[in-house]
Amino acid sequence: VAAALGPAAAGAVVTLAGSGEAIVLQAAIALAAGVAAARVREPDGLARSEERTLAAVRSGLATVFGHRQLRASMVVMAFSGLGLGVLTIGLPLWARDALGHSPGAVGWLWAALSVGSVAGGLAYGRRRPPGTDATHMALSALLLALPLLALPRAGSLAAGMAAMAGAGLVLAPG
Repeated sequence: VAAALGPAAAGAVVTLAGSGEAIVLQAAIALAAGVAAARVREPDGLARSEERTLAAVRSGLATVFGHRQLRASMVVMAFSGLGLGVLTIGLPLWARDALGHSPGAVGWLWAALSVGSVAGGLAYGRRRPPGTDATHMALSALLLALPLLALPRAGSLAAGMAAMAGAGLVLAPG
């Protein structure tokens, strides 16, 4: 719910008050999260790792690169991260340049992605298709491209939201 409401609220703040105020809102939310997290108490007797940071990084990378499925997952995650980074920057510009909307409209696009993601996750959890995890991951990455390819051709905010919701459908299960 927060993943869908957050972008929509941010879009409203950007549209009504400006981008600086949206950043201040993000800072306030981060501050509230920090205060809430500081109130959480860890269980007594919790084992604490004494491993040095670089040693832990080397150990983790050796584990990932030594395991075929983990290695494949990391490659897909790396490409997905790159793509979402591009989308993060490109989406407000597209909304402004192609649709004539303020960057605040992007909040609705991200909210649509989140709603689609929730729906996709629920559908996937309810009836998982046959096949291996690797097959699901590869198919999800390929299917994610289809609605994103339609996005630049969307002629309205509603059509853009439909494309983002479609992307969300396969984003969560992937």
